[in-house]
Amino acid sequence: MKQIAVLLLLSFGAMLSSLASTQESAADRAASLRLQLNELEIRKSELTDELQQIEENLKPENIERALSGVGSVHPEELRAQRTRILERDKARVRNQLDQLEIKRSQLEAAIANADNAAYHESAGVNPTTGVVEPNRVRYRSRSHKNTKKKKKSKSKPKSSVSTP
Repeated sequence: MKQIAVLLLLSFGAMLSSLASTQESAADRAASLRLQLNELEIRKSELTDELQQIEENLKPENIERALSGVGSVHPEELRAQRTRILERDKARVRNQLDQLEIKRSQLEAAIANADNAAYHESAGVNPTTGVVEPNRVRYRSRSHKNTKKKKKSKSKPKSSVSTP
């Protein structure tokens, strides 16, 4: 249930970011996507740990240990049932890892696109037409250099000859 909630949260976050992307700059979009990618990597790590634990639990000696306190006339049925449950959990976690891998590749592509758009925005180039938009280019005027005047030195020049 926790995994489903996290996946829904990630999906909702991706949906919100796509809606907000029309109003935010490409650099902000790229930062948001990188944050999502970081969260995805954390989730992938958690699922990988869970998968390793399930694989450890699937070992016959661990199944025996898990069922050691349970008395039954047919212990082989209990072992088979435990194995089926663990195999189902393993398949579920692998499916989630596969979904995260797909999402990761989509996020990486979106980050590359957002970085490209941010570069074009900073250069004042319309990314769809490739045309420089003069009102978006920020030129530094040269007049700011003329506003600072050099101060004249008020100190007396040093003379090399001393007078008695």
